[in-house]
Amino acid sequence: MMDGLTMIKKYSISFWRTMNNIILQHWTGEMDQLGTLSSANIAKYAKKCGAKYELLRGNVFRPNLSPPCQKLYMLDKVFDEYDVVVMLDIDMFVRKGMKENIFDPSIQGIGMCTEFQENLFKGLCRRQPQLTNSRYPYWGGAIY
Repeated sequence: MMDGLTMIKKYSISFWRTMNNIILQHWTGEMDQLGTLSSANIAKYAKKCGAKYELLRGNVFRPNLSPPCQKLYMLDKVFDEYDVVVMLDIDMFVRKGMKENIFDPSIQGIGMCTEFQENLFKGLCRRQPQLTNSRYPYWGGAIY
């Protein structure tokens, strides 16, 4: 007989495996070799995770906004059919041998926070205390 926590974990694992998830990447302009390689790598990872993959090209969100702001298109209602929408920068790669599934709810958070980001955040808290709060973490902007 399973205890309550084991039952919840078993249910949540089977549930996320049936979820409708997507990984997005975006690029404006002519795609370079790094972007092409990243796109292929992330598309393969999405398939491994049971998710869809889409590379968004051009100014898909608002034509007057900069290319990095085009990633906000992930919030558009066109993606409402998905349970989880992930946007990855076009220079990101999944390392060989990676076993983790980004959509697995048992993983405690996603993102990247290195010593470099921590030092940047501490400096920002000192310089702009009205805009920051040291009690909340800062995550590097490679995954949204």
